[in-house]
Amino acid sequence: MIQADWHFSVAPLVQMIPREDGGAVLLDLRQDRFLGLDQIGVLLWRAFAAGHTPQEAAHWLATRYQGADKSQILADIFHFLDQMEGILLPTSLCQDRRQKEYGKKRSTSPKRPIQGASFPLFSDRCDLSSQ
Repeated sequence: MIQADWHFSVAPLVQMIPREDGGAVLLDLRQDRFLGLDQIGVLLWRAFAAGHTPQEAAHWLATRYQGADKSQILADIFHFLDQMEGILLPTSLCQDRRQKEYGKKRSTSPKRPIQGASFPLFSDRCDLSSQ
């Protein structure tokens, strides 16, 4: 079961292709599947790819959409993460996979800012091919 304080990384061979309407399409080349994201889905994707937790994302969305029930937002985020199984990986799983494949632990280098976000986002991809 997903926990509110978990961190996630993007699985290898997953790409996000932006759409003109502010949504995006996720291409998972390992599993030969694609998923559509609306604008909120894109915000969540970027937040988790940047290392934010579900709890942090829920707090940010509740602040942005005042009057929204934070517990419902968190439940919706958990549903989103269920849909992202195999695409967004809990960070510990990413570390285990990298260590198994390459004998290396996750880099402790600082996270890099991502452009175009209205809250601080940083990139921390689980990219086994570049390690």
